[in-house]
Amino acid sequence: MKVFAIAVVTAFIISFGANGALAAKSTQGDGQALHGTFSDAGLKSRDQVKAVMDQYKGLAQANQQLKEAGASYQKSLTADTKNLSSYTTDEQLTGMAGIYTFDAGYAGLFFQKKDLGKFLAARKTLYEKIGLTMPLSPKMKALVENPDTIQDFAAWTDALNEGASNFLASGITTDAHLDMLVDMVYGMMIEGMYIVTESIALSDYSPQMLALLNNQHDRIDFLIKTLNVFRGDEAFERAVEFKGRLAFLGEVHNLLLVSQFTKREVDGLRLLIAPERQAILDGETRGLVSK
Repeated sequence: MKVFAIAVVTAFIISFGANGALAAKSTQGDGQALHGTFSDAGLKSRDQVKAVMDQYKGLAQANQQLKEAGASYQKSLTADTKNLSSYTTDEQLTGMAGIYTFDAGYAGLFFQKKDLGKFLAARKTLYEKIGLTMPLSPKMKALVENPDTIQDFAAWTDALNEGASNFLASGITTDAHLDMLVDMVYGMMIEGMYIVTESIALSDYSPQMLALLNNQHDRIDFLIKTLNVFRGDEAFERAVEFKGRLAFLGEVHNLLLVSQFTKREVDGLRLLIAPERQAILDGETRGLVSK
């Protein structure tokens, strides 16, 4: 089982399927060149993204191993939900939606029902600002309306799995959706790496917690392969911040190549991840990836 790896299907579900398809709307900033419908390049890219998704379907959603390794819930590691009004561009909204998605799963893992509800509500607010057309799946709707109903982490997973059917049935329907999807998944993955690495540091780099990093390559490889789908298309490369993000993920990947992790590698990851995450929180959606 891949330690703390989020299944690719789940990554897509929680970005789109669990809360509905995005309304046809072109992205702002670099994404303005993208179509509000599918271009030929968009259709091809969508199919390739789905192929990457299928390739990584076997990844286990093993978030619970963070808990099993001895970590405790640290509210200070999650994102504040008080500044939602400061996010206005699609990039800001989608990046933060990804962050709150991971935070909701993190809260659900430790049965922090109040925080689960808070993060789900924040994500719902961001999605509404982007524009959504498809209703919640029944199980996710129940969690959003009453987070106190969660009995175990499986309840969260079940809600996500139910959303998979909705997502796969409706699909991604515009070029802009592909850009937004990448932003959401990127934000979610950055938050995941942040919580993992900071949790390891808080444990004083215990062997059990260090072991959580042994199988992170697949998650980073997934992001790299997803970005590579858009290689060679100028509009898409700009929209998904291809060059910067690919370089950034390459740095992260290089730190994951050791056979046995120590404080040095973890702190190296923290020096990369924490500023990138803060840039997203500050609404500076490119952060390190533009430098």
